[in-house]
Amino acid sequence: MPDRECYYCLTEIAKQFPRHLGKHNGVGLETHDLLREFVKSADESADKSPRYSEPELAKLVKRLIHSTGGLSSLKEASQDCYFLPADSCRVEGVTDEDILNDCTVYSSEKPRSPLKIANLVPVLAQLDKPNPSCVKYATNLGPGDGVKRPKVLAGEPSDSEMKTYTNITPEGTFIDLHVDQGYEGITLVGRGCVKLWVMFPPTEHNLTIWDEYRESQEILKSSWDRLKGGKVAIQTGNQAIILKPGLLHSTFTLRGGLVFGLTYITKSCLTVTPKLLRIEHDHFQKLGDDDLSPFLESILICMSPESDRQDEALRVLCEMPKIRAVKKNDLLAKIKDAITSADCRHCGKRWRSHWG
Repeated sequence: MPDRECYYCLTEIAKQFPRHLGKHNGVGLETHDLLREFVKSADESADKSPRYSEPELAKLVKRLIHSTGGLSSLKEASQDCYFLPADSCRVEGVTDEDILNDCTVYSSEKPRSPLKIANLVPVLAQLDKPNPSCVKYATNLGPGDGVKRPKVLAGEPSDSEMKTYTNITPEGTFIDLHVDQGYEGITLVGRGCVKLWVMFPPTEHNLTIWDEYRESQEILKSSWDRLKGGKVAIQTGNQAIILKPGLLHSTFTLRGGLVFGLTYITKSCLTVTPKLLRIEHDHFQKLGDDDLSPFLESILICMSPESDRQDEALRVLCEMPKIRAVKKNDLLAKIKDAITSADCRHCGKRWRSHWG
């Protein structure tokens, strides 16, 4: 048998390849071979690769794996993303009768525009027979209760309801580089599903690049070689991935299946939510509650009496861009109630002048 390249250490292994993978605490041989087949498609034309019709994407991933020193095992909890055992985040015995009642369906032909009719039939069909030339996937299926925030995670999230989601992603589903609006997040994949993750930390440099390419139709392809600190990792069903606030990330589905997760706000989110809101405000004329709520919620949680970030929260509130939709958001009323002074200590003006 010819030597195989290990994508964790980028060395050629002549014998006992499965045992070698075990030394990295990495994925099994079958999953590693899925990645190998995908990377191999980088050197083939789209019509010659029956499983993967995006050789340019495969080339990009191949370069990233080599430029970052190999696949990351995401062991360090101090980093912006890391793995936990999936069972620590999974709620056992949960059934979800409402899960199919409401969803949004996309096609790879128009990944930024949901289909007018959210028909799950072709999405489910592609779990059995993938169609790489026109992948259809579904997001935000109605309320999921299968993911919990494990006690091992330090700090407490806000009192607001954690936002849960379930997605159906057939093989070949590609989600371009994005941020989850400043939320922290936990993502699990269902039985048999395999996800390839590309991630970059929310440094000042990387957020500047994100700002520059925010309106690009191909953000990862356009910006990956300018972003710094990237990691590539594979997720299977026995791992839960923890995404810290502001992490830039993109995913590719090597084997289709269900994806479960939840997002929530903690005090640490205040570090990035103001920056992300300004970027959205600079690029888009209309912002909705989905854009505003993470920012306002991070301020509110940091204004609690026991918080050590009250002054920072008030400064961020003072510097908030004047956005008309903010005045209609219910969270602003709660923030006003939490303010104990009539004047802003940062600019000296009356607080009521800040609301526009």
